[in-house]
Amino acid sequence: MPTNARGGAYLVDQFQAIIEDLAHSAGIDLSKLRIIVLATPGILDPVTGHINVAPNIPGVETIDLRRLLSDRMATPVIIENDVNLAAQGERWRGHGSASDNFAFVALGTGIGMGIIANGRLMRGARGGAGEIAYLPLGGEPFDPDGFTLGTLESAVGSAAMVRRYCGYGGQGKATVADLFSALVAGEPAAIAVIEETSRSIALAIAAIGATLDPELVIMGGSIGARPELVEAISRYLPRCTPYPPRIEISQFGNRAALIGGISIAVEHMHHELFGVDLQDA
Repeated sequence: MPTNARGGAYLVDQFQAIIEDLAHSAGIDLSKLRIIVLATPGILDPVTGHINVAPNIPGVETIDLRRLLSDRMATPVIIENDVNLAAQGERWRGHGSASDNFAFVALGTGIGMGIIANGRLMRGARGGAGEIAYLPLGGEPFDPDGFTLGTLESAVGSAAMVRRYCGYGGQGKATVADLFSALVAGEPAAIAVIEETSRSIALAIAAIGATLDPELVIMGGSIGARPELVEAISRYLPRCTPYPPRIEISQFGNRAALIGGISIAVEHMHHELFGVDLQDA
């Protein structure tokens, strides 16, 4: 279901209602709940779990969401970036299960990346590793308007794609679904949007390759997993980097972060019971 548009403390009420409904549907007493894993877009403090930047969720930076939800549910809460969780899910059960060095790139409303380097999730000093929305590509990087969403995200996110489609003569008040329908129909405006978007993402992947050297890049998200987009990215990549990484589409679709959340919960319980990190087992 959509995140409560009012954001902030209203999220605690929404999450409580979701958890209670799920427990009721599964016939599970809430007293048996041991851990809550919450995925969120944005930049999190890797130590405290505080959400420092989340442009698409109003007011969440002003509250201690982890503490509030934990107190409300009387249960420990782990908060993780949603794309980091998606990368964890791919490492646990997906294309990344055979690789210690890969990146998961999610494109939908925004764009983000989860990094598995030498078998470990990379978070960075301030939790910002993988925030490729802020790569200085696809627009004017010195424009302060890009400081909120990021220069790259402003060029390739869903809103940018729809805006570009309408500007190229596509139907007014279109959605991303309309754009891809027009692409299937061979509409020139839709083709142009996919080509330009793919070119920008290929440049971003080339930059990722030059800094992280992943053997694999997994594309996910409601837009990033579209075969038409990935095919175009794969065509552009060899033109902008001499060592293009292998590209795969996530087999989990929009459920990659969910799979990652389950893996984090399982690892937490394993550590609590046996004192062993699954990644070291």
